[in-house]
Amino acid sequence: NVILINKENILKSQRLIYNIQKKKISFNSLSEISKGNQKISAKKGIYNTNSRAYQFNDSVNYYNNNYQIITDHLISDEKNKITLLKGPSEILFDNKVVFCEEAYLFEKENKAEFFKKASLKTDKYILFADSIFFNKNNNNLKAKNNVVLEDSINNFFIESNNALYLENQRKMIFNKSPLLNLVSDEDTIFIKADEFHNQEIISKEILYAFNNVKILNNEINGKCDSLTFSTSDSLIHLYKNPVLWLDEYQISSDSMSINYYDKTINKLFLISNPIIISEQDSTLFNQIKGKYMEGDFFNNKLKNIDVLGNGQSIYFIKENKEIIGMNYLESSNIYLSFKKNKINNINYKTSPYSITTPLEDISEEKKYLKGFNWKIKEKPERQKVFSQLL
Repeated sequence: NVILINKENILKSQRLIYNIQKKKISFNSLSEISKGNQKISAKKGIYNTNSRAYQFNDSVNYYNNNYQIITDHLISDEKNKITLLKGPSEILFDNKVVFCEEAYLFEKENKAEFFKKASLKTDKYILFADSIFFNKNNNNLKAKNNVVLEDSINNFFIESNNALYLENQRKMIFNKSPLLNLVSDEDTIFIKADEFHNQEIISKEILYAFNNVKILNNEINGKCDSLTFSTSDSLIHLYKNPVLWLDEYQISSDSMSINYYDKTINKLFLISNPIIISEQDSTLFNQIKGKYMEGDFFNNKLKNIDVLGNGQSIYFIKENKEIIGMNYLESSNIYLSFKKNKINNINYKTSPYSITTPLEDISEEKKYLKGFNWKIKEKPERQKVFSQLL
């Protein structure tokens, strides 16, 4: 029942050793120090009365009104109000848990820095980084180098070399070589952009991708200017000149939506002026156009596409492997079925208007439907996309 009272601190222990010459007090049994709203307990410790620094070792538990620390090595600098952690440590605050192997907590500035295998865990995600910096004044957080945000609820993770969390906006920004991974049992989808924002708006989580968006998996290559992913309704929206390539087919429209649910692509919605193009040879292209299109997927593979309204198609006819003519067709609704990523069958739900023209009689302007734009040179390549992240 030894009690040491030193200014604002009270140290309780079963046995204290006081080295008077070195002005150091030590203990080797479970002891507790209290100061105002903070308490520290540990099995071993040293207090330097000159420098007013505590060093706690073995089963250290630190409490105050703002956070709790569990570690095996803690140094408390009373004079400068700095706490240093060395070795595996756990810090709990505001329904968050930080793990790290080195940390500095600055009481005066209300700031903290976490290093070496640092991670931040909440009820929704876990964030890994080489370094994490926290500012209690505005609750903002920065993460640097080898940053990974894992969202196990929605099955995605984001990699980046820089991240910023803005508490007031409930937004996390990834802006240095970020890459989104939509994890799938069949085929993970990779989405690259200049910047990602992950934001909670009225209890809905929305992921934004800005500028130079690239989409890749084993079945799809795509690009657009910007993208949103709403986890609440499982919809990925592609904006401003979106284009997808599925095997030999280029699919484009004014905007697109992809239903991504339960780790797989289920549906594709092509909204306003959609057109499907495939190359017959270097100058001739098969084309299908409509007012609106809707596609179904199975195991991330395209199964069928419904062309709804103002359906038009151009197909070039082959005979003995030579192109001999072009068939132009109009039908309000067209149904396309796919097998092994190829159009297997075409059904016209209303009686089509059709005309076939010999190749030599086709004028240049008749070879293309309105809105035709072959963009094969813009198709993202996996090797180039991933090399840009290095």
